[in-house]
Amino acid sequence: MAGIIEARLAELGIELPDAPAPKANYMPYVVSGNLAFMSGQVTIWNGEMKYIGKVGADLTIEQGYDAARLIGSALAAVGGNVDETQAFRAALRQAKFESVRGAFRFGPNQHPVQDLYVREVFKDGEGNYTNRTVKKVFTDHADAYAKDCKM
Repeated sequence: MAGIIEARLAELGIELPDAPAPKANYMPYVVSGNLAFMSGQVTIWNGEMKYIGKVGADLTIEQGYDAARLIGSALAAVGGNVDETQAFRAALRQAKFESVRGAFRFGPNQHPVQDLYVREVFKDGEGNYTNRTVKKVFTDHADAYAKDCKM
């Protein structure tokens, strides 16, 4: 069964991370039937907390989606073996995933290099909020301090 699931996830370009070691006194995940329930997982990059907050409140939905896709792409590259930390880090740096925000790669300081757009939020004819792209304001925009970072 696992082979079928892994094949379907790979076909969709989705990879799932292994559960990291728990940060408190609880089980990091519990499997019940064909479902895995996870709790209290955190994102740590080189020992530093990343993506802190709640998706939709502190982080955009796009950032949350891209974070999951990035981790998934790195896990696929190492065949799910995160014990190979150097290979896993290298796979993260390659950022081989399709971002919902368009072309995406990391700069030398591990910040995204990407196109940025002005978007307009409005109510459609049925009263629902939606948005549309107004214009592109930056192409391949990188962090202003990337040249000063020696990562």
